[in-house]
Amino acid sequence: MMHMNKTKTLAILHKYRRYVLLGVIDSAFFGLLSPNTSAFVIIPAFILIIVTIFAILTLIVTYIGKMFVVKPKNQKRIVIMLTATLGIIIALQSIGQLTVRDVVTIVPLILVLYLYMSYTKSRRV
Repeated sequence: MMHMNKTKTLAILHKYRRYVLLGVIDSAFFGLLSPNTSAFVIIPAFILIIVTIFAILTLIVTYIGKMFVVKPKNQKRIVIMLTATLGIIIALQSIGQLTVRDVVTIVPLILVLYLYMSYTKSRRV
């Protein structure tokens, strides 16, 4: 019985090892470095945040996609669009240029882009 629990734990860890590794990298990077100390740290920090957002959204959308039967292609498209939206909002916030007007503009534009991409993909088939 003990061996089965260990095997199950290893299987779960193997399945989510990318996410665990990303969490360790995030913790080490943001624990040791501060973006306020150097401008050269800001770009890698932004990239790491975007990768982390992408990973978290992938887990969430995959889980929700299983509940509502969403195709993997659509799941990937949703994750990319949400990551792009959050990336733009975070970038604008980090340079002090984010306003409510920006969010009200960006979200519908990303939604239209998603619908356009879905439409063009369905027309090709």
